[in-house]
Parts: sequence; structure tokens; C-alpha cells
Amino acid sequence: TNADHLGFALKAIEKPEALAPLVELIAKGQADASTVRLVGKIGRPHELDAVLHLAHRDTHALTRDAALALAEAVEDRGISPANESLRSPTCKRLLSEDDNEIVAAGCRLAAAWNLEDLATEILARLITAPPALAPSAAKAVARLGNREEIHSLASQGEARHIRVATTAALFELDPAVASVLTVKLFHENLSQAEIETLMGEGLLRPGGSEHLARALAGKKISRDTALHATRLLEVSGKGHPGLTAALAKA
Repeated sequence: TNADHLGFALKAIEKPEALAPLVELIAKGQADASTVRLVGKIGRPHELDAVLHLAHRDTHALTRDAALALAEAVEDRGISPANESLRSPTCKRLLSEDDNEIVAAGCRLAAAWNLEDLATEILARLITAPPALAPSAAKAVARLGNREEIHSLASQGEARHIRVATTAALFELDPAVASVLTVKLFHENLSQAEIETLMGEGLLRPGGSEHLARALAGKKISRDTALHATRLLEVSGKGHPGLTAALAKA
């Protein structure tokens, strides 16, 4: 029950070995989804090995929870399973799944663990990725150093959701070029979520706001896009006078 899990969690913070019974349940194949997620949230590297083994097995009811637990552990806490040799084979297996959420978790893990041997495979998934998978796949391809492929898809990708995802990912590698491509996308009829994705990535990067302002100079974009982007600046809590002025003129 949730109360039992809370008890384990509180004990584990004081005495990490209190997680041992839950890790044993995972190892025996007797755990439920919330047990797997809890070990992901507070487990140490050797305890996460049980979750890694679970993710590596042939597809089963807990594959998704195991993959997400591992992704959250490394992204939120910087903690990874101790067993390094099983990381790449596990990600490779997750990438072969039909469930987009599982494949996306595999992409997130490949990026966090810097699994360069999987870059080509993730790129192949990205080219035909549906909207639910494209952002994680694009970030992984960018993080694993495939700048040219990301730039090519951002500027020439057939589907708009692929262009948005790869342009957002490109901000990490080249904010100036990503800003030019963002303004190009701003000429299309973007959804509010797509505008938020692009603005969010741009504002995250040092100098991103200035790059976006320069890319907007002399350009005209739709009034709705300019208004929504300006609102996002207002709620960001930071002053972006150059970009605010550029959006007012665009």
C-alpha cells in the first residue's frame, strides 16, 4: 500500500538498507509499479541495478515503470545503476519497443549516460518519430554530438513537430543558429505548446535571449505568436528588454 511505501521511504532516508526488502521483491519479480518507482526515487546505485535488470528483461508489465524510474534517478538525482556494462544493452532494448514512452525513456537514458554507440539508432527513430517521442530523441541526438543531423532536420525536416523538437535541441549546441530557425518556425501557425518549447529552450541558454532578439530584427511574425512569446517572457521572472522590444516590432 501507499502507507507501507511511505514507511519504507522514511526508513530508507535514515537507514538506506531499509530498501532491501523492496529490492528483493524486484529481483524476485514480485514488485508492483509503485515499488519500482520508489526504488528509482531513493535507491542507491547497487539498488538501482535491480531496476536496470528489470528494464533489460523482455517486455513485461513493468518495463515502462523500470525505464522511467531509471531516467528520473539520473536526471533528478544524478544517480545511475552500478552495473555500467548493462546500461547500453538495456537502452538498446528499450529503443526497440513499440511504446513511445518507453523509447523516449531509453533516449533520455542514452543521453544521460552518454551512450554514443546508440546515436545512429536514436537518429533513425527520430527521423520518423511521432510527437510524443521527438523531443527526447532530438535531445539525445544533440547530446551525443550529432550536430549536423540535428541542424539538417531542424531546417529541412518534413514534419513540423520534428522541426520544432530538433530546433529546440539545437539551442544546446548552437543558440545563434537555433534562434534563426526558431524565427523561421514563428512564421508558421505554431501551437502555444510549440512556442513554449522553443522559447523555453532559448531562454535557458546563456545569451539565448539576445540571439533570439537579433534573429527577429526586421522580421514579421504572426501577432498571436508574438503575443504568446511576450507573455512567456513576462512570466519568466527575468528581464529580457531586447527580446521584448524585438517581439513588439515583429
